[in-house]
Amino acid sequence: MPDRPATSQKARRVTEISWNQITELCLTAIAASGGDEPMAAALTDAVVAAERRGVPALGVAHLFDYLNALGAGRLNGTAVPVVRHARASVITVAADDGIAQLAYRHVRADLLDAARSNGVAVLSISDSFPVGELGYYTADVATEGLIALAGANATAMMSLYDVPAALTGTNPLSFALPAQPRPRLIDQASSAAAWVRIRDAAEAGQPIPAGWALDADGAPTTDAAAALLGPLLPFGQFKGSNIAMII
Repeated sequence: MPDRPATSQKARRVTEISWNQITELCLTAIAASGGDEPMAAALTDAVVAAERRGVPALGVAHLFDYLNALGAGRLNGTAVPVVRHARASVITVAADDGIAQLAYRHVRADLLDAARSNGVAVLSISDSFPVGELGYYTADVATEGLIALAGANATAMMSLYDVPAALTGTNPLSFALPAQPRPRLIDQASSAAAWVRIRDAAEAGQPIPAGWALDADGAPTTDAAAALLGPLLPFGQFKGSNIAMII
């Protein structure tokens, strides 16, 4: 057979960029969307950390969710976290409708000092945008030689105990402890799959595995587009439901 004409062949070129370049692109994008310097620094640090850990769904790709929220006015790009209550080992901070990563940074030093001084400390963050990668917070604490346990709730989007409706958020749980060369980290949602994975499948026109979600009528589905209209399912049936309820 004759060779295919050169004009019908698609040239494919892969451009590699450094982590520093990715960081600069993230900082620039956040600033262009209305985020101030403290927000840009905190959010960039978090999404790049997730990307480097091999969690792309909550890495740079997830940044677009934040940028869209900034543009729509659902996320405060100039938030100033406010410590509402602080005791020897309990700190609560309101994120001012901004990002949880910035609120965490705002009280990080106090949290670490409280844990070292008292043996245990609790931080509660409220009034924030979704937390992103929950392991970001626990891994950071573990790098300081401390053990960390974290959970987060959110808008109802997951079914529990076979109920054909959304009752809780995906309520992730993360645990980290010091180790070398990096902290030992566990980070998982209570759902069988992250909502962003179903969204990505719907955009690509691909099916999802059975057991991930229900449709709007509460029936099991492998149609990603239909799943976006119904609740997610917990992993391990009652086990995931129990963990979500505990969190």
